[in-house]
Amino acid sequence: MNKITRIDRQVLAVLKVDIKAALETIRTKYGLNELDIESVTFNELSFTMKCIGKVAGEDTKNWDQYEARFFAQYHGLPEDILNREFTSCNKLFRIIRIEPRNPKYPIIAICKQDEKLYKFPVEMIKPVLGK
Repeated sequence: MNKITRIDRQVLAVLKVDIKAALETIRTKYGLNELDIESVTFNELSFTMKCIGKVAGEDTKNWDQYEARFFAQYHGLPEDILNREFTSCNKLFRIIRIEPRNPKYPIIAICKQDEKLYKFPVEMIKPVLGK
């Protein structure tokens, strides 16, 4: 690819491949459990990528599950909320994370069609998960 003069979806797709490879090198070097791109926003002249990193070890996996289970119990959602799938606006989503510090939209899901992350309120998720 030549010099980038405008940002669009195709340019971002090419950049993401190189950025993910660089993040994988860093993840391996420092022994992280996860280091990946979480979300991307862009316009014609710039883009912003948010990445997420987690330390290695069983404790981090257990903590995410514990936090999600506690959150689900408190809000009357299924305890196995992580990785549950649901449909909204004719799109299939998978719940990947709970952010309890975000009271308005604490449920983070990835869309299977466009691979974008979306935030959902508890009240919207309860009916689609059957609670």
